[in-house]
Amino acid sequence: MKSFVFRERVFKLFSFGCSCNGQEPKEREPFVDLTVVLTNYCNAKCRFCLNEGRKRFSFDFDLFRHMFDELSEKICINKIGLTGGEPTFEEENLFRCLDHVRGRCGLITVNTNGSRLKVLEDDRVERISISRHHFDNEKNDEIFGVKIGNPLVGFSGKKKVILSCNLIRGYVDSVDGAYGMLDFAAENGISEVAFVGLMKNNDFSKENIISPSLLNFGKDVLKYRELSYHTSGVCECSNHSYVSKSGKMVMFFMRHTKDHEFDKGSRIVWANNRIM
Repeated sequence: MKSFVFRERVFKLFSFGCSCNGQEPKEREPFVDLTVVLTNYCNAKCRFCLNEGRKRFSFDFDLFRHMFDELSEKICINKIGLTGGEPTFEEENLFRCLDHVRGRCGLITVNTNGSRLKVLEDDRVERISISRHHFDNEKNDEIFGVKIGNPLVGFSGKKKVILSCNLIRGYVDSVDGAYGMLDFAAENGISEVAFVGLMKNNDFSKENIISPSLLNFGKDVLKYRELSYHTSGVCECSNHSYVSKSGKMVMFFMRHTKDHEFDKGSRIVWANNRIM
């Protein structure tokens, strides 16, 4: 495993891809992923949130720009996640960042709770990951602690959207619940869903975590790919396709990080105007 020094911080560089369906992983160009926290303010009150209790900061675009330019000259940036808090509350800086990084990495995703989705109705936004943790609007609002409803109604950028569903005990915690999410996606014109296990970052998460591996789908689902990092016990995901009740195809994947140090390994987090 190689390492990379950037601004006096050492990052691990994973120079192999994932093992696909048990085959030997292939070596690839070393890379980093970049997470950009535009704000730690959020209008939601999720009990599993990492930002709870953190002081709000003001995003400095110039500091970010200088960091990004320096980083992109030294290493391949695989993908960028623009996140928060709720990043749409930093609308001006969000689009300044998008304008600056476009064409200089593989994939750019904006992560949102969907409450201000209209902000992202812009051609510069390539991919939107909406946190949606239940197919029932009231249940989803209960998880977020704020009324969000169904922001997909009337939204013009549905082809860019992936729904990211945390598996939470008492909510979506079974195969039936997962089918409900997939049918919700199909009904709303969304073709991709991610089922993700909670990170063990607080007592609520530890008590209510559901592993994606516990969702054992039957013949209604086609599994076409299984991925795992080549070091056992680090990270696993599987990719599937499902034909909804309405006859529409929905692709979905389940990701479970077993060793959270792995996520930190080749990921640079820019938050509070500095590298974390």
